[in-house]
Amino acid sequence: MSKRQHQRQMERARAKRRADKFDRRRRRSRWVAIAAVVALALSVFAVALLSIMDRGQEPPNPDEQAAAESCPRPEDVPEVDAEEYDEPPEMAIDPEATYVATMDTTCGTIVLELDAAGTPMATNNFVFLAREGFYDGVGFHRVIADFMIQGGDPEGTGAGGPGYSFEDELGPAEEAFEQSRQELLDDIEGDVDPDMVPGGYPRGVVAMANSGPDTNGSQFFITHGDPAMLPGPDYTLFGEVIEGMDVVDRVAAAETEGDQAVEPVRIRSIEIDES
Repeated sequence: MSKRQHQRQMERARAKRRADKFDRRRRRSRWVAIAAVVALALSVFAVALLSIMDRGQEPPNPDEQAAAESCPRPEDVPEVDAEEYDEPPEMAIDPEATYVATMDTTCGTIVLELDAAGTPMATNNFVFLAREGFYDGVGFHRVIADFMIQGGDPEGTGAGGPGYSFEDELGPAEEAFEQSRQELLDDIEGDVDPDMVPGGYPRGVVAMANSGPDTNGSQFFITHGDPAMLPGPDYTLFGEVIEGMDVVDRVAAAETEGDQAVEPVRIRSIEIDES
């Protein structure tokens, strides 16, 4: 694919995402007026339930939904052979370039556009680990429908990583968080205390998972909520899904025990394209 063809493809993808975003905003405008007032007192699951009930539908049976939408049993998956490193990788990307990650999973393909300009450390880290084959065979071990799917842990327990950590880059996360909050405020009719309206991360973004400030490693999550309600913009947002949200939906329908996937969808490989 030539660079011009790639740019045209990216422009079409961005136009589709803008149209999808407008459609989602129109659909949720009816329930958000109710949800915003009680958001601080309700969990993510309660907000999702209010959304379903406000549309006049019965909540789906989780078992039936998973059976209809979940991914097949993983097959032909490479063995996890993730190396541990003494320190984060040296900066090797061009912050002015465009990086696209094509993630081949046992449930289908998810394509991510990475934010090299806004989050160079996180993008450089993800590109390095992907090219090293670190993620090959690793699964989405943590799944919470209507919230997020989390992967990148070679141990599959939520405690694994590459052997190092690096600093947060929260600029894009703060912008997305506040934009989400403002969109909710714009949809509310009448007087509402702005402090009662939470923010969140838009559906379909990819961010670093962490265990506190500046503890980024290899684990990441893709948001499934619309938006994914989080306590604050505390997670480095370093990209977004440009193709394959239907695959994310199916991963999110996986059978779980608590929030742990019973048979995690696994990554076969991640290919990085630079242009």
